[in-house]
Amino acid sequence: MNEAFFDTYAIIEIIKGNENYKKYRDFKISLTKLNLFELYYNLLRDSGEEVAKKSLTKYSNFVTDFNEDIIENAAKMKFIFKKQDMSMVDCIGY
Repeated sequence: MNEAFFDTYAIIEIIKGNENYKKYRDFKISLTKLNLFELYYNLLRDSGEEVAKKSLTKYSNFVTDFNEDIIENAAKMKFIFKKQDMSMVDCIGY
C-alpha cells in the first residue's frame, strides 16, 4: 500500500469524488491536526456541520504528530519556497 501526506485540498477533492484523485483513495493517509482544522472549517462552510463532523471523525485516525525538528524544517521549507507561497500547514505536513 502506498503512503502519502495529504494536504487539505487533496482530502476535500477525494471527499467530493474528483476523478483526478480516485487513484489516491487506497493510499495510506498521513496528515496533521492542522489539516483537520482546515478540513473541518472548509466542510463546515461548504457542506454543513454534519459532513464536517463525519469527516473529522474519519480523518482524525490518520493524524501524525510533529515535534520541534519538524517545525524548524517546515519554517526553513517555507522560507526556501517563499515564492510559491506555501502555507504553514502544508510545510509542516510535507
